[in-house]
Amino acid sequence: MLQESFRKFGVFEEDLSGDEMIVRYYEHNTLKQFMWGKPIRFGYKFLALCGVSVYCYNFDLYCGKGSANEENSDLLLGSEVVLNMLSVVNNPFSYNVYFDNLGFNATGTMREKTISKCPLKESNAMKKRTERNI
Repeated sequence: MLQESFRKFGVFEEDLSGDEMIVRYYEHNTLKQFMWGKPIRFGYKFLALCGVSVYCYNFDLYCGKGSANEENSDLLLGSEVVLNMLSVVNNPFSYNVYFDNLGFNATGTMREKTISKCPLKESNAMKKRTERNI
């Protein structure tokens, strides 16, 4: 019912962000997660699709790798998460999708260990270029 209420008006923003969040919970439960380096380290992990206004369009309780959607089971976990979150939009190609570490062909974060075979400049040269533009 909560998700239906969130989607009542449709997806009305062009820029969307997919990320994870923790809802604080300290009692014992098998779904409780621990995330090192987060302000709230113990609790339920949710994956969410939000707009730039921080309005939540879709969310899902993370229950572990084995709880994947059968439809996208041949994809990597990160790609599957992003596609499941984007299931609420009619045409995903008409949106700008931003995310961190979820592994899909869009704007995101590049990690040095995952781009070893890509023809990119060295990380030091990229850092200097970024610092010059700031």
